[in-house]
Amino acid sequence: MDDRAAEKRQTAAAAGVSDRKYGKGRNDDVPRGIICMVVATILFAAASAASKWLVGLYPVGEVLCLRSFASLAAGAAMILPVSGLSAFVTIVRATTWRAAFRNRSRSFACSWRSV
Repeated sequence: MDDRAAEKRQTAAAAGVSDRKYGKGRNDDVPRGIICMVVATILFAAASAASKWLVGLYPVGEVLCLRSFASLAAGAAMILPVSGLSAFVTIVRATTWRAAFRNRSRSFACSWRSV
């Protein structure tokens, strides 16, 4: 496998294709990745604790709805500046197939449990 990858790189270099495609120009920022993982863990724990606390005050459905809306808003705040509204476009054919397979697998799983 490594011989083929090296061969591709040499062929691409001979053809004038940049090595960036093959990972040569990539910069790893390990400290930034670690900080992002720690922040994500803290936010996940805070969201879980807040949900458990809010369930004691409000109905479960309302808490789930607000949590989903907050996740959508936070995700949109990060995604929209980079890719615009095209990130939220639905491919109808793929969605239809995914729904069909999901429904079929659910019916099979439910029939298997009842045996």
